Parts: sequence; C-alpha cells; structure tokens
Amino acid sequence: MNPNVAARLMERAARLPDRLAIAQARGGVRRITFGELAERVGRTGEGLRRVGVGEGSRVLLFVPMSIDLYVALLGVMHVGATAVFVDAWADRRRLDSAVSAANPVLFIGPPRAHLLRLLSPAIRRIPHHWAAGKRFLTLQRYERESVAPPATVPGHAPALITFTTGTTGTPKAAARSHDFLWAQHEVLADHLALTSDDVDMPGLPVFVLNNLALGIPSIIPDFDPSRPSEIEPARILRQIADERVTTTSGSPAFYERLVGEAERTGQPLPFRSLWTGGAPVFPPLADRLARSVAGEAHVVYGSTEAEPISGITAREMVTRTRAGGALAGLCAGAPVPRIELRVIRPHDSPVELGSSG
Repeated sequence: MNPNVAARLMERAARLPDRLAIAQARGGVRRITFGELAERVGRTGEGLRRVGVGEGSRVLLFVPMSIDLYVALLGVMHVGATAVFVDAWADRRRLDSAVSAANPVLFIGPPRAHLLRLLSPAIRRIPHHWAAGKRFLTLQRYERESVAPPATVPGHAPALITFTTGTTGTPKAAARSHDFLWAQHEVLADHLALTSDDVDMPGLPVFVLNNLALGIPSIIPDFDPSRPSEIEPARILRQIADERVTTTSGSPAFYERLVGEAERTGQPLPFRSLWTGGAPVFPPLADRLARSVAGEAHVVYGSTEAEPISGITAREMVTRTRAGGALAGLCAGAPVPRIELRVIRPHDSPVELGSSG
C-alpha cells in the first residue's frame, strides 16, 4: 500500500463518494462530500505539479481551519510535497526565521494572509503565491485534464512540518511523517471509538484528518480558533443541533465557553462523547464538563512528539485528583494502547551542596 496519507484518504473517499465529508458555517455555509473532496484534491495536485511542486518541495500554508485547508493540505501531500505551518501569532522576526528555515516554494493563504508579504522578506522570497477564498484552487483550466494518481512516497517522508516559535525566538520544527500521521490515526480511532453513525465536531485540525480516514463527517465549529474569548456559544449550539452532532474534540478554552452556556440555560451539551486536550485541563473544568455533558467527557494528554499519550474520563480525573490531595499532582490517566511509555526522573534538578555541576 502507498504510505502517502492523501492516497489512503482518497481510497476511503472512493468508497463513500456521496457522504458528507466536511461542513463549515464560517464565511457562509459550505459543504463537501468525500467524492467532491477527492476531485478537488486531485485537481489541486495537478495544479501544484504544473508550477513545479513535487516530492521534496515544501509549501507554506496560512489557511484557517476550513474545507479549503484540507483541499490544500491533501493536495500538497498528493504530489509528495511537505506542508509547512507556522504559529499565526509569531512576530515578524520569528516568522521570518521559521519561513527561512523551511525554504518553501509556494505560499497559500486567504487574501488577508498575503498582507504578510508586505511585512516579511522571507515570504516575499517564496517563488509562488496562491490565494485562498470561495473560489480557492478550483483550477478550472485543469478540470478537463487527466489527474495523476497520488505520488508514492516512503513512509518516513515528511508529510507536514509545524514551527512553534516559543519565547526564545528560535523556531522549533516538528516533522510528522506519513507513517507517523497514519499511526496517530490508528491510535485515535481506537481511543475515541467513533462509529459510522457519528457526526463529529472537531475543534483541532488533526481530528479532521482522523475523521476523513474513518469516513465520518466533520462539522467545523463556527468560530475563530485564534480568538477563543470571542466564541458565541449559542451560535455553536445551534450549529450542533442543525447538523445533529454526536461527538466532539477540541481545546479546553472552546469547551469552557460551551459549558458556561449549558450552565446558564440548564440544558446539557448533547454529545455522546467529548474529548478535550491540547492544553492543560484542570479539575474545576473537568468537574463542569462531567456535570454538563449528556454523555461522557474525556481528557486527553499528549505532546507535539506523541499524541495521544494517555486519557481519562473527566469524572475519574476529578475523583482521583481530589483523593490524592493538593501535592499529588494532576492525574493524566492511563497510557493509551500501543504506546511505549516510560516515566523518568528529571535530570535538571539542583546538584547536591559541594558537588561540581
């Protein structure tokens, strides 16, 4: 089997051509089936090939979480290239440092993202620039062209690279290979236990890829992920009802707003299961989730290098943390199956008095 993640996802799409793949409400309601997604990804890949993007190339993506993001991301993977993501809140110096290190040949983003070209010399040096929008990457001139199959790549080839800038100004790159992304999907599939009857609302980008691999619809929540404090929970709850969402995964900040609305109205959040992680989840929020979700709320622990690592229900987390006392730390749950995990002693503790170090 071709290890290329795009190839694997397109095989799934071919089996479910008429099923909803992704729906979004932000910027106007848009929907795409698995068959339509496969067609757009193929055409996008053809367009990328025509401008010289292929195996070994890197493409900088500044596209928000949307249908367009996954068309672009899978199109990049389709030709064997690597997608590059940089923290959207990075200042100009850190942005330039990350982009220079990545050395992409193409920049893709909505019109406002192209304003970065005025501020960033590194982005201006990128040879090709594509705009994202309602007509994003339709590439009508290629619609009647034959589309080549996805590139065959080795499993260890990088599928995507993320740069986190941190506080030091030195970009930290994390590369995820095609094998890594597929192994992550398999672990998530086992851990989240979604079924073919579920409709999921993913608040974090990686979970959409997992849903595409499972053939499950993804309903992208109607909010700006970069501004969680501006979430309108009533609007999202209407979206959940309209789309008949059964499961969800996202950040603690996202669910804190939804829980507040549930507490205000006295109506439970109508999820069969809820999974939160990506940032610390403390007992007060876990307790509120346990009380406010109609089904079961779960907390997932992970890191950039390995996600997920462990999981626990919100109820159990609250019970165990309280039983352990204030000095016992935060219960992160049991390791997920298939992970190799070791707890090691820290090596950066103060040295003994009189020791050299």
